[in-house]
Amino acid sequence: MLPFLNILGVKIPTYGICLIIGIFLSSLMAYHSIKKDKTITKEKVPPEYLLIILVICIFAFIVGARLLFILVTYDISYIVEQISKPNLSFITQNSGMVFYGGLIFGIIGALIAAHFTKIDLLEIERHIVPYIPLGHAIGRIGCLLGGCCYGMRYSGFGAVYYKHSVIGLPPDVGFFPVQPLEALLDIFIMFIMLTYTKKTRPKGNVLSFYLLLYAIMRFITELFRGDSFRGIFSGFSTSQWISIGLIVFFFTRLTILRICKKGQIKHTDFS
Repeated sequence: MLPFLNILGVKIPTYGICLIIGIFLSSLMAYHSIKKDKTITKEKVPPEYLLIILVICIFAFIVGARLLFILVTYDISYIVEQISKPNLSFITQNSGMVFYGGLIFGIIGALIAAHFTKIDLLEIERHIVPYIPLGHAIGRIGCLLGGCCYGMRYSGFGAVYYKHSVIGLPPDVGFFPVQPLEALLDIFIMFIMLTYTKKTRPKGNVLSFYLLLYAIMRFITELFRGDSFRGIFSGFSTSQWISIGLIVFFFTRLTILRICKKGQIKHTDFS
């Protein structure tokens, strides 16, 4: 593929370019959606506060994505040994990241930033969440170009051959096109979310529904991954375990909400 672009004699990683484009485009689409909503005034959601939340969210995303990559790539004993020396060069040895780590840290970062800026993110989640998969899809194209997050060995229709892989994949071996598949599924999820948010939804439902859709999709696409850094434990990869956790979280939340709703109905009838 094309791991680097040579611009004026400088080699720039295409993964980084796609990451920046993905963040910029998804942020722009979310801001445009917020701006179109006449019920959201500048006094209620100041643009400068949105920018602060975005910057903190991006920083938290990068930290979380990088941290989870380190945890699934290196043994804990090795990490502890390097920290105790101290020798932190392993942190910057490569630019690998894990989306789930970035997603979780990004949400936490956004919530912290929203707390200090006094913005209720649940009021605008319907404008933000649907475009998360758009940014992720563009990032996955970066994975394809760079040759990371590759699929299992495969020689059938759509097989991908990495002629210039940054991690040294054999150029004459075909791999399952898991990155473009996930990119297409991310776009599909985006359209589902855009349709879902056309109606008013209870606070928190938009984010939890997206997490459910992505968790199901990611659990399945993990079955076609071929890269060795999977963090496998008891037959499932780290991302599959996180997916299971998110699916359990969704249905647990749904059950609790239904119980609470029934309790309110019964209380109203009794009074």
